[in-house]
Amino acid sequence: MISFNHILYKLTNWHNDNYIKLFVEPFSIPLAWLAINFTRLSANQVTLMGFFLGVLGNFLGWIVHPVFIPLGFFAFFIIDFVDGKVARARGGGTPQGKRLDVLVDRAIFCFTVFSLTLYHFSEDENKPVVFLMAYTLAYFYTDIMEYSAVIMTHDGVVIAPPTREKNLIKIFYSFSYWIPTRLSSPLFILFGYLFTQNFVVAYLSGLSAVVLKQLIIRLPVGSYKTSLKSRLPAFFQSNSNRPLNPSQASHSE
Repeated sequence: MISFNHILYKLTNWHNDNYIKLFVEPFSIPLAWLAINFTRLSANQVTLMGFFLGVLGNFLGWIVHPVFIPLGFFAFFIIDFVDGKVARARGGGTPQGKRLDVLVDRAIFCFTVFSLTLYHFSEDENKPVVFLMAYTLAYFYTDIMEYSAVIMTHDGVVIAPPTREKNLIKIFYSFSYWIPTRLSSPLFILFGYLFTQNFVVAYLSGLSAVVLKQLIIRLPVGSYKTSLKSRLPAFFQSNSNRPLNPSQASHSE
């Protein structure tokens, strides 16, 4: 039996986003422990289960109550962080499994945006749709910037190596990990609506989460990320005709 700590430290892919660690991983890690130790589910089957929950939530939102739309999405959102752990526990994923995961992620996201748009139109709410579309465009632009180089240049080599153990205390005290990202932007939409009961504020919260890290520490294009802190020394070095030290110019998060 794989221990809970083994999943926590060895099989969890700690994204550089503390909001995922605080609000998603406390659910996904126990679910992964149950799936790994008490079922024979493969990572692809877990991915398809998440797809089913996302689709079910949207359909129930149409025929029963709109509250099922976000409930279905966040059930899918949690399951989306389970399949990777199951894949690593089963000996590693496959390129086909990664493609399935990426396809399902985008399909459920689009399905949910479509359902929310229909809901707003049914309530004669046009203004929230504008901000929802702005959030969606920013989300997919960032998504394309993050994945296009991998998909087009390294097709078939998309499975990350096993995650090494990390110092969780150090992660939580790092400022950069508290800057929201595209990955945690749905959480900010949820928080924005729960605190204000206003869809415009909710979608603006999600939009801010998508663009904030891009504006602060990420390059606008490419898969390499450079912080403002590391750009300044490189800038002054280049102006003083000193050789540029790559280790000072950029760092991988």
